Amino acid sequence: MEITERLMLPTVLTMANDAVANVRFNVAKTLTIVGPKLGPAAMQTHIKPTLSKLNDDSDFDVRFFASEAALGETEVVYLWPADLKTLPSFQRVPARPLLEKSN
Repeated sequence: MEITERLMLPTVLTMANDAVANVRFNVAKTLTIVGPKLGPAAMQTHIKPTLSKLNDDSDFDVRFFASEAALGETEVVYLWPADLKTLPSFQRVPARPLLEKSN
């Protein structure tokens, strides 16, 4: 977790300002996966503000993925071997909301 927060997160957050929309929507998708693994301080100071900003992006796809990430409507796929003698199996786990819904 420390390595992710110290090394990966700053890079991902910087890419949220990229000129290319595909890079920005991949930031939202990445934050969906990485966000729940980080501490509450990182969620409040970095992840939630970045997702809020991406929710106001000029590109429809960026807004779509940011809103899915914020509302937890995407699914994260975890992959692990069910048995050492078989191929890995897939388990779908619903993502938790990263931002609260506003009324």
